[in-house]
Amino acid sequence: MIIRICKIPFAIVILASITPFIAAYTDSKLVALMADLILIISAIILAASGKLKLNMSFMPIVLLLILLIHSVLSIIDGRGIGSGGIILFFIELFLFYKMLNVNPLKVNLSDIYKWISWIYIMHLIFLVFELLARTAGFTDFFVNIAGSSTVTSIYKTYNTAGLLFIYFKMSGLNSLLLGSQSASQLALFGSVWFLSFYTLERKQFKLSKLLILVIIFITMYVLSSTMTSNVLMLLIFMLFILFFNDLKLFIIKKWPFIFFIMIIFGNWIFEAIFFRINNEEDILIYLSIIESVLETLSKNISLYELIVGWGRVSLEGILSLSDFGIGALVIQIGLLMFVFLLWPIIYFVKNIFSIRKILNSCHPSSRLAFMATINGILGIAWLASLIHYTPAIELGGRQIFAFHIALTLLLLHKLKSPILSATV
Repeated sequence: MIIRICKIPFAIVILASITPFIAAYTDSKLVALMADLILIISAIILAASGKLKLNMSFMPIVLLLILLIHSVLSIIDGRGIGSGGIILFFIELFLFYKMLNVNPLKVNLSDIYKWISWIYIMHLIFLVFELLARTAGFTDFFVNIAGSSTVTSIYKTYNTAGLLFIYFKMSGLNSLLLGSQSASQLALFGSVWFLSFYTLERKQFKLSKLLILVIIFITMYVLSSTMTSNVLMLLIFMLFILFFNDLKLFIIKKWPFIFFIMIIFGNWIFEAIFFRINNEEDILIYLSIIESVLETLSKNISLYELIVGWGRVSLEGILSLSDFGIGALVIQIGLLMFVFLLWPIIYFVKNIFSIRKILNSCHPSSRLAFMATINGILGIAWLASLIHYTPAIELGGRQIFAFHIALTLLLLHKLKSPILSATV
């Protein structure tokens, strides 16, 4: 074949990453779905030719079946599909995993490292370009291209990134994925990715190359950080403490010094992370918005709609002010479906935590476990980002999220096989 089957998911992620601007400019739903259509058509052709097996175990069959039944009933009921993004995510995840797993022996750690690295480097290049262009006065250039789309997010000039506003008097960067939260997440996750491997490979000759990337990513994160991404940074740090014994022991050993730093600089650190909360009034404003949304919902939504979902009917006007992504999703798909979706999430997190012993040992598969853990942590962080906006299930971000999860599942599968774990 012209391209190895296991490389198709990477190609789809790259395509999806550059599509939002094109889809926004053309305002075409077909363009917005182009990456997914190519993925699905490729899978059908490969399956028909016998080169890709789409057989499923019990869990994926039940999950996809319930999603299908729920979507069909929602359409028949006139409510519309609650969240097409969630459905597309699971389709992408399933096909990505199947394509990567066609021949697990051919997917090694070097491949995975290169794929994820190139994805985040591509986004970093655009963030730097966007920063330079906007400081040079070309903000309108981006707005004219992607400022009025009805099929994707739009290029925004009202979003907040603290340092950019203070030092450059400009709103937050938008990134290729069109959103300040997306921009800050990409910079943060890229920083985590390269910093993790810088720490792992710090004694090797690639040190200077990785160090430069780490510095650029961290700089872009500092400039583009939002309060949501800062919360995600704290979550990632806590996950690293839970997973890596060396970090845990370092913190225990240095706790007097850390405590001293927190006493001296604790207030400044809090203000830097939660820069949009300056006083008690700001907290009350956030709470009042959520309360008003809940009050509106209680007057307009029935118990049946709460359980099975409201779909997309009249939803945006009610929830748009809350900026509460996960809340909107729960109302869209219903409590019953939301609780059901917790099953694969818990299963995934449980399996990630099950490899901590291998990760913190001198086991031959420890590098495999390291790669699985970093991908798993970034997957969890993408999921957690839904607490505010929903780039994790929108064009571009959805494919990166699914790719991280699919790679983690592949690596977990390899860890369970003595033969596959030997091919790192």
